[in-house]
Amino acid sequence: MNITIDVIRKHGIKVEFSPNVFHVPCRQKYKPCNHLIEGDYSSAAFLLAAAAITNSHIKIENLMRDSLQGDRIIVKILGEVGAHINVGENFVEVKGADEKLKPFKIDMRDNPDLVPVCTVLACMADGKSVIQGIRRLRLKESDRIESLSSELSKMGADIRYSDNRLIIYGGRALRGAGIDPHGDHRIAMACAVAALKASGETIVHDAECINKSYPNFVRDMRLLGVEVLERKLDR
Repeated sequence: MNITIDVIRKHGIKVEFSPNVFHVPCRQKYKPCNHLIEGDYSSAAFLLAAAAITNSHIKIENLMRDSLQGDRIIVKILGEVGAHINVGENFVEVKGADEKLKPFKIDMRDNPDLVPVCTVLACMADGKSVIQGIRRLRLKESDRIESLSSELSKMGADIRYSDNRLIIYGGRALRGAGIDPHGDHRIAMACAVAALKASGETIVHDAECINKSYPNFVRDMRLLGVEVLERKLDR
């Protein structure tokens, strides 16, 4: 919402906003304006989390420090769980993490797209984490509450759902598994990140669903040194 209003105003359009109401006066004219297309925090979150859980180093450019993107909160979350974060004017850098990630409690009502990757972080943290405000996840590309619970549980995670919240008991050893992302790009990427800390081989079926939001995800994982094989398998 804030991003939309900001873009419209940059084009000379007056917008008034009060809770649940937008007022755009008629007979206005759009004016030209140059824009910088900044990077997407919700997609970058998967690579930043991957660096944190593997105690690795990554620097992602074009992530603006003063961005209006709500999912910029991933930087704060990573710092709180124990990632060593460096934030510049137009980049975010993870320089490894504490040996044991810290559990956390967070309300994701305004950031539902971060729940899959935050659930993976919670699986790696040493203790009980709570992610609340997640009711909207029932209405995403899949029922993400069910998808996260079923697929990460296959890998040995201890995830429970109760009263609009996920409760994750982290620190358990994960194992490779065959993952059904339920046609959901964020479930596929979350399980791929979890696989980095799992023993054995993890197979993410129907991984082409990732193309909806991050078509270069596999390429970028390879650039980071992850061994990823793409092949068609009969189920």
